[in-house]
Amino acid sequence: MFKTQPFETYTTVQQQFQIIRNLNSFNTYTCPSTDDLMLISNITIECIDKLSEISSFYIKKTNDATISMSTIDKVHKMNDIHNELLNNIYKFNSISSDVTERFVEIFTKNLSQDVINYIYYDIINIIYNIL
Repeated sequence: MFKTQPFETYTTVQQQFQIIRNLNSFNTYTCPSTDDLMLISNITIECIDKLSEISSFYIKKTNDATISMSTIDKVHKMNDIHNELLNNIYKFNSISSDVTERFVEIFTKNLSQDVINYIYYDIINIIYNIL
């Protein structure tokens, strides 16, 4: 018997991403701290784990010969949306490497404060675009 409830999982993922949105760095438009990046990483990994359980649910339902074609079509559409969500979370998880690259730029090059501010703005933009 399948115990995972898709809508409960999606609600949990939404709540987890709300935690990320409420991080101080998002509210003050500053660069995420190392702790924030670790939290983001942990949340995204947890969400991917939870969503992977739903992936098997969609596969099982898609191959279920006892349900109608219209229901299978709906399951396919939900599966497409589900895969898009997973893809966005994978992208979001790559933020830490993007941020690290920009920090390396800041600390290894003799940049003006304007350029540093632009890089900080770029980091926040990366995060918001994925959110």
